[in-house]
Amino acid sequence: MSPPHFHRPYLISTELVGQSRYILGVDQDGDEADKRIIAYPEGTQGEHVAWIFKPQPGSPNVSIECGMHEVFAKNGKLWGTMEGKDRPEVQNSAWEIKPRGDNALADDYLIKSAPAFEGWWFEGDEGSHIDLRSTSPNHEDIRLQQLFRFVALL
Repeated sequence: MSPPHFHRPYLISTELVGQSRYILGVDQDGDEADKRIIAYPEGTQGEHVAWIFKPQPGSPNVSIECGMHEVFAKNGKLWGTMEGKDRPEVQNSAWEIKPRGDNALADDYLIKSAPAFEGWWFEGDEGSHIDLRSTSPNHEDIRLQQLFRFVALL
Protein backbone atom coordinates (compact mmCIF):
# COMPACT_ATOMS: atom_id res chain seq x y z
CA MET A 1 0.00 0.00 0.00
CA SER A 2 1.37 3.42 -0.89
CA PRO A 3 0.49 6.93 0.24
CA PRO A 4 -2.08 8.86 -1.78
CA HIS A 5 -1.23 10.25 -5.21
CA PHE A 6 0.12 13.78 -5.31
CA HIS A 7 -2.11 16.63 -6.53
CA ARG A 8 -5.20 14.37 -6.58
CA PRO A 9 -8.12 15.47 -4.36
CA TYR A 10 -9.20 13.22 -1.49
CA LEU A 11 -11.68 13.22 1.34
CA ILE A 12 -10.15 12.29 4.68
CA SER A 13 -12.50 10.53 7.05
CA THR A 14 -12.29 8.89 10.44
CA GLU A 15 -14.60 6.70 12.44
CA LEU A 16 -14.52 5.35 15.98
CA VAL A 17 -16.19 2.08 16.88
CA GLY A 18 -19.88 2.71 17.53
CA GLN A 19 -19.79 6.29 16.24
CA SER A 20 -20.60 7.96 12.96
CA ARG A 21 -18.09 8.65 10.24
CA TYR A 22 -16.55 12.13 10.22
CA ILE A 23 -15.09 14.08 7.28
CA LEU A 24 -12.12 16.37 7.95
CA GLY A 25 -12.27 19.92 6.65
CA VAL A 26 -11.69 23.62 7.30
CA ASP A 27 -13.93 25.29 9.90
CA GLN A 28 -15.41 28.29 8.08
CA ASP A 29 -16.84 29.95 11.20
CA GLY A 30 -15.30 33.27 12.20
CA ASP A 31 -13.41 35.97 10.34
CA GLU A 32 -9.85 35.16 11.43
CA ALA A 33 -7.25 34.33 8.77
CA ASP A 34 -6.27 31.00 10.33
CA LYS A 35 -9.02 28.38 10.37
CA ARG A 36 -9.15 25.25 12.54
CA ILE A 37 -9.16 21.85 10.88
CA ILE A 38 -12.12 19.96 12.32
CA ALA A 39 -14.18 16.84 11.66
CA TYR A 40 -17.75 17.22 10.42
CA PRO A 41 -20.31 14.44 10.88
CA GLU A 42 -20.76 12.79 7.49
CA GLY A 43 -23.37 14.59 5.39
CA THR A 44 -23.07 17.93 7.22
CA GLN A 45 -19.69 19.23 6.04
CA GLY A 46 -19.19 22.37 4.03
CA GLU A 47 -17.35 22.78 0.78
CA HIS A 48 -13.80 23.01 2.19
CA VAL A 49 -13.13 19.29 2.56
CA ALA A 50 -10.96 18.37 -0.45
CA TRP A 51 -7.39 17.44 0.57
CA ILE A 52 -4.38 17.62 -1.75
CA PHE A 53 -0.92 16.23 -0.95
CA LYS A 54 2.09 17.93 -2.54
CA PRO A 55 5.62 16.51 -2.68
CA GLN A 56 8.43 18.39 -0.98
CA PRO A 57 11.47 18.34 -3.29
CA GLY A 58 14.25 16.11 -1.99
CA SER A 59 12.14 14.79 0.88
CA PRO A 60 9.77 11.87 1.48
CA ASN A 61 7.45 14.30 3.30
CA VAL A 62 4.51 16.22 1.88
CA SER A 63 2.81 19.54 2.33
CA ILE A 64 -0.96 19.37 2.67
CA GLU A 65 -3.72 21.65 1.45
CA CYS A 66 -7.39 21.48 2.40
CA GLY A 67 -9.95 23.60 0.60
CA MET A 68 -7.18 25.91 -0.71
CA HIS A 69 -5.87 26.37 2.86
CA GLU A 70 -2.25 25.39 3.58
CA VAL A 71 -2.29 23.07 6.62
CA PHE A 72 0.10 23.68 9.52
CA ALA A 73 0.42 22.91 13.23
CA LYS A 74 0.18 25.51 15.98
CA ASN A 75 -0.19 24.93 19.73
CA GLY A 76 -1.02 21.24 19.31
CA LYS A 77 -3.84 21.90 16.84
CA LEU A 78 -4.22 21.72 13.07
CA TRP A 79 -4.86 24.94 11.19
CA GLY A 80 -5.32 26.07 7.61
CA THR A 81 -4.46 29.44 6.13
CA MET A 82 -4.87 31.17 2.79
CA GLU A 83 -2.42 33.92 3.75
CA GLY A 84 0.40 32.45 1.72
CA LYS A 85 3.37 30.20 2.00
CA ASP A 86 5.73 32.91 3.31
CA ARG A 87 4.70 32.36 6.93
CA PRO A 88 7.32 30.37 8.88
CA GLU A 89 4.78 27.92 10.30
CA VAL A 90 3.60 27.10 6.78
CA GLN A 91 7.12 26.93 5.33
CA ASN A 92 8.20 24.56 8.12
CA SER A 93 5.14 22.36 7.83
CA ALA A 94 6.08 18.86 6.67
CA TRP A 95 3.89 15.80 7.03
CA GLU A 96 4.64 12.11 6.85
CA ILE A 97 1.91 9.70 5.75
CA LYS A 98 2.28 6.10 6.89
CA PRO A 99 -0.02 3.18 6.07
CA ARG A 100 -1.31 1.36 9.11
CA GLY A 101 0.52 -1.76 8.02
CA ASP A 102 -2.01 -4.53 8.53
CA ASN A 103 -4.51 -5.83 6.03
CA ALA A 104 -7.57 -5.31 8.21
CA LEU A 105 -7.89 -1.61 7.41
CA ALA A 106 -5.86 -1.32 4.22
CA ASP A 107 -6.94 2.27 3.45
CA ASP A 108 -6.13 3.70 6.87
CA TYR A 109 -3.12 5.95 7.46
CA LEU A 110 -1.25 7.70 10.22
CA ILE A 111 -0.45 11.34 9.49
CA LYS A 112 2.30 12.89 11.57
CA SER A 113 4.48 15.95 11.58
CA ALA A 114 7.98 15.40 10.30
CA PRO A 115 10.52 14.98 11.77
CA ALA A 116 8.70 15.10 15.14
CA PHE A 117 6.51 12.26 16.30
CA GLU A 118 3.29 14.19 16.70
CA GLY A 119 0.41 12.55 14.92
CA TRP A 120 -3.08 13.68 14.02
CA TRP A 121 -5.59 12.59 16.65
CA PHE A 122 -9.41 12.58 16.33
CA GLU A 123 -10.67 14.26 19.51
CA GLY A 124 -13.32 16.41 21.14
CA ASP A 125 -17.04 16.54 21.73
CA GLU A 126 -18.74 14.61 18.97
CA GLY A 127 -15.27 14.09 17.48
CA SER A 128 -15.09 17.65 16.21
CA HIS A 129 -11.42 18.36 16.87
CA ILE A 130 -8.21 17.12 15.31
CA ASP A 131 -5.29 17.56 17.70
CA LEU A 132 -1.62 16.64 17.56
CA ARG A 133 -0.34 14.11 20.07
CA SER A 134 2.91 12.26 20.55
CA THR A 135 3.18 8.97 18.70
CA SER A 136 5.75 6.24 19.02
CA PRO A 137 8.53 6.29 16.41
CA ASN A 138 7.82 2.69 15.37
CA HIS A 139 4.02 3.13 15.28
CA GLU A 140 3.36 0.62 18.05
CA ASP A 141 0.14 0.82 20.02
CA ILE A 142 -1.85 2.48 17.21
CA ARG A 143 -5.24 3.75 18.36
CA LEU A 144 -8.34 4.23 16.24
CA GLN A 145 -8.19 7.98 16.97
CA GLN A 146 -4.92 8.10 14.98
CA LEU A 147 -6.22 6.45 11.80
CA PHE A 148 -7.59 8.33 8.82
CA ARG A 149 -9.07 6.96 5.60
CA PHE A 150 -8.36 8.61 2.25
CA VAL A 151 -11.14 8.48 -0.36
CA ALA A 152 -10.23 9.67 -3.87
CA LEU A 153 -12.65 12.27 -5.27
CA LEU A 154 -11.68 11.79 -8.94
